[in-house]
Amino acid sequence: MSDSVTAGIPGKAVAFFVETAITRELFKVRIENMLNLSRLLTHLL
Repeated sequence: MSDSVTAGIPGKAVAFFVETAITRELFKVRIENMLNLSRLLTHLL
C-alpha cells in the first residue's frame, strides 16, 4: 500500500508542474493577444 502511495507522489508533482507550465504559457499568450488588441484599437481610434 505505502509503496504505491509514495510512487504516486512524484507523478502527481510532475502533472502539477506540467499543468502550471501550460496554464502559464496560455496566460502569457492571452496577455499578448490583449495587448495586440488594445494596440489595434488605439490605431483605429
